[in-house]
Amino acid sequence: MKNRIYKILLVDDNKATNFFNKQILKKYGFEGEIVVKTNGLEAIEEIESSDMADIIFLDINMPIMNGLEFLEEVQDIESYKLYTPLIVIMMGVPLHPEDLEKVKKINNVQLMHKKMLSNDAVTKVLSYLPEGIAL
Repeated sequence: MKNRIYKILLVDDNKATNFFNKQILKKYGFEGEIVVKTNGLEAIEEIESSDMADIIFLDINMPIMNGLEFLEEVQDIESYKLYTPLIVIMMGVPLHPEDLEKVKKINNVQLMHKKMLSNDAVTKVLSYLPEGIAL
């Protein structure tokens, strides 16, 4: 039986950040599908039209639909209710206390990390995927 292909969704309006994070994921062993979207609305459309991502790296400050709006909206999508991915909040600046409280109420937000990924962060995030897969 063939191993399942895992999917990561990068959601950030900064093209350079997306490029860097995609490269670092590949460098440290992720061989699955990586989809890049530049705002929360594009990410919602991706989730509604294809397989659910296993991990979502989510920027908070974006145009059109920001990360907090995305978190509110995505919870109403049926496929999200059936298979909730790990969400990693990627922060350029610390969240306001009020926004931090909102994020804490969403149970699959597992990590908050500074915007650019590092070896340690990738290793930690990929460890959430089931064992026995080809990363």
